[in-house]
Amino acid sequence: NYEYTEEGSYDNGGDSNNENNNQTDSEDPNRFLDEAETITEEVHFGGFLWLCFLSSLSALLIGTAAISVMIKFAEKTIQFSMFFAIFCNAAMAISFAIEQQWVGFGVSLFFLVWVVIYTRAVWHRVPFAASNLLSALTAVQTNGGLILVSLGTTLAVTIWTLIWILSLVGVYMRTADCHEGTCETHTNGFFFLLLFLSYYWTSEVCKNVMHVTTAGTVGTWWFAPDDACQYCSPAITDSLRRATTYSLGSICFGSLLTAVLQLLHQICHDLRRRGRGNAIVLCVVEFLLALLESLVSYFNKWAYVYIGLYGHDYLTSGQKVVTLFRERGWSTIINDHLVTRALALVSLVIGALTGCIGMALASVTNWMSDFGSAALALSFFVPFMCGLALSFILLSVVSSAVDTCIVSFAESPLEFERNHPGLYTQMVRAWRLAFPDEFS
Repeated sequence: NYEYTEEGSYDNGGDSNNENNNQTDSEDPNRFLDEAETITEEVHFGGFLWLCFLSSLSALLIGTAAISVMIKFAEKTIQFSMFFAIFCNAAMAISFAIEQQWVGFGVSLFFLVWVVIYTRAVWHRVPFAASNLLSALTAVQTNGGLILVSLGTTLAVTIWTLIWILSLVGVYMRTADCHEGTCETHTNGFFFLLLFLSYYWTSEVCKNVMHVTTAGTVGTWWFAPDDACQYCSPAITDSLRRATTYSLGSICFGSLLTAVLQLLHQICHDLRRRGRGNAIVLCVVEFLLALLESLVSYFNKWAYVYIGLYGHDYLTSGQKVVTLFRERGWSTIINDHLVTRALALVSLVIGALTGCIGMALASVTNWMSDFGSAALALSFFVPFMCGLALSFILLSVVSSAVDTCIVSFAESPLEFERNHPGLYTQMVRAWRLAFPDEFS
């Protein structure tokens, strides 16, 4: 019969000749496993998952409501986003001045002046940008099934990411020699280049399939509204089928260009971070690659609109977009990021509201009680990220629809007048006020 003494050891009736059974807790090899199991049992993740699920559902509802609000207040939304940018830069400059960090204050002041000048210079373009946003929102709201396709595309990218990670680990383990916890890899770096290229390429293809599908659906709404007048309209299924079959080669070709530039940019960044090669040369090359990547991505955005609208190949679509905007004098219109700025602000608002809902749910339930002092921060941050991600998925469809409306209005304004006279009148009026010299 063993008795547990106050000193924390086991004593067998005080017999000093018996086998030594004085074993402390720190000497027990199973002690740490037992404590880990106890901690896991004490933290219940069921409530946390419920919080994520309900927050994500709330974000979708808020995003759907945001579309209706932006339809009624499209111009106000863009104007508010511009004032918000001024406010953020002013607040940052003031905070740096209070902390007496004059370098940060100077940089913030420079950006503040720049944003004010930019706002004043493009203020007259707000009505036209708002009319494009209104038309795009109307098309997306009428064909709400585009949101489901966007969510499905995001799910496909997520599954592909998991498969890719498993493949990457498998290649590494297959080519590595591991002995006593130490691994030496003898793999050819070319294998990893191909893996990373495949990841970038496939991700770009999935994203651009959604862009082309949206362009085709909005184009049908523009030219033949009877085929795009319900939530899951035939226009959505037909556009998705064309994007994944007939136009897939063009999408893959344009996506490959972007993926190669992304890969080269990442390689250059890794070399500079590891201190290999001339740091100045690598920094310049990385900047040039990032610039070229942005230009190609921006060009592709408009080329894919033509692919979705008319089914042209990639090169023909790119030529038509450049020719169209050059002949119409719309080069300055492409550089308008007013709608993008407004959509980014709406995404932040949706994320913040979702975070507040998460905090409210956590306060009326015990779902986050097991997380201790981190419960309050987690109950806001995790729903905030869920709301931000879902709002980005939702509003990326709107952004693609805006691009399609710009190209369609330049290409076929008469069809827009015939099929949507109210929206056409508003867009033409705004265009004449903003660009009286370029209207034809």
